[in-house]
Formats: sequence, structure tokens, C-alpha cells
Amino acid sequence: MTHRCFDRSARTASAALILFTLAMACCAPRAWAAEPAPSSTVRTYTVHRGETLDRVIQKAVPDSPLKVEILRKAFVDLNPQAFASGNTTRPRAGAVLQIPDHVQLLRASILPVLEGAEAASVSGEGKNASASERRSWVRFP
Repeated sequence: MTHRCFDRSARTASAALILFTLAMACCAPRAWAAEPAPSSTVRTYTVHRGETLDRVIQKAVPDSPLKVEILRKAFVDLNPQAFASGNTTRPRAGAVLQIPDHVQLLRASILPVLEGAEAASVSGEGKNASASERRSWVRFP
């Protein structure tokens, strides 16, 4: 009989719940909660000479709890015209970048994790692990 702590689906569901709670707590820090973001207003940023995409992200969304990789991809996907072919680290000087909607990015990155955790807990995944899978598990005395 395995203990609840070692049940994979229980760990996945609790990890997803913790991740969701943290994301919701981080989504409304002082800077984001203070300014209501109307959905019809598009925020933009004009790139200065010599700026990298990471620098633009730091200036445009300084308090974001999302990983920089997610923000980079969102900026490039939203503004493909601002980047020279193949170089996604340096936007063209003078390009006007649309800043991605932070709430939509957060939902897009969190919801798949939660849906996967819910499906794993419903299907009972991990309860009938094969012997080869159990060999890689950590055992405590």
C-alpha cells in the first residue's frame, strides 16, 4: 500500500492547485491591480536604438510573474514585422511593439496545466505503475 504522498495523481493535483494559487496571487500585485486594463486599449512600446527584446520586456512588463521565455514568444508572435529575419533577440529600432495582454498569457500558460492535472486525477494515472516505472521512484527508509 502506498502512502498518499507518493501517489502521483495526488501530487500532480496538489502541485497544480499550488501553481494556480500562486499565479492568481501574482497576477494582482500592486502595479497590475492599480491600473485597470480595458480590453479595447492596446498598449505599445517604441523600440530605441540598441535595445534588446529582454530590455523591452523589462521596461514594458517589469512586475510580471511569467517566465521571460513566455513573454519573449508572446512579443515575437504578436509583432513579427518588428524583427529581422531569424533574429528575435533584437527588434528593429523605431518599431512600435504591441505589448501582449498579460491576463491572457497567464490564462494560456496556467489552464493547460490545470486541465492536465484534473484529467490525471480523474483517470487515476499513476496508481497502477509498472515495475520499470517504480524502479525510478525515490525510496525512503
